[in-house]
Amino acid sequence: MKKGKVIWALLLIGIAVLILAGGLGVIPEVSGKLIAAVLLGAVAIVSLWELSFWGLFFSLAIIGILYAPQLHIESITPVPVLGAAALLSIGFSMLFGKQASQRRTERARKRHSNFADQHFKSDHYQNGQGQQVYDTAFGETTDRVNGEMLFFKNSFGATSKYVNTDNFRSAVLQNSFGEMKVYFDNALMQQETATIDVSNSFGETQIFLPKEWKVENQISSMLGNVSEQNMHQPAGGHTVILTGSVSMGEVQIIYI
Repeated sequence: MKKGKVIWALLLIGIAVLILAGGLGVIPEVSGKLIAAVLLGAVAIVSLWELSFWGLFFSLAIIGILYAPQLHIESITPVPVLGAAALLSIGFSMLFGKQASQRRTERARKRHSNFADQHFKSDHYQNGQGQQVYDTAFGETTDRVNGEMLFFKNSFGATSKYVNTDNFRSAVLQNSFGEMKVYFDNALMQQETATIDVSNSFGETQIFLPKEWKVENQISSMLGNVSEQNMHQPAGGHTVILTGSVSMGEVQIIYI
């Protein structure tokens, strides 16, 4: 079991024990607002560690709304605080989104030292050269793309990407408050491994992968969900490493 899931499981069990103890009168009763604040605080801490800015700023914003009277910020809640959280998330993602993706991928490389180091250390990947960027905001798009290293961004929109390449190496998927679908069924790999880094906050991301690919799923979830459909793990062949995080949203991995 992944370390992140263990931490969240223990946190939820601990909260359940506190609720029961409070109901039985063993300890002072725990309020629902305090429980929500604890969970949101945990999301904020993990989001900061993962450099997931949407999870970080919106968690803090909701905590601020819950405790607005105590913080004396009633005049700027809820709409101004939520608007500021959205703008901060967009701004920080624009400034540091690439570093966050590289940080998660580097962690994956360290956990899997048997994977080819050149894939993670190539100049093209670190400096972004040769990386095709597709950015969608407040709209709906459908693109057929061809490239080895891809970067898809979507904010408050809906986008579908069809990847057609004979040398797929890596992809970065960033989805916030929207819907993203990425199809890799027409993509081919020449190397033994490739990476797909996912950052999904308050949205839904669907990733369609060929059944012939072996997949190592390292995506962490923070009050979100990661699911797999038609799961099929071949004995050998090419391997795709899935990294990243889900905050208040859903990622679906669909094998076709």
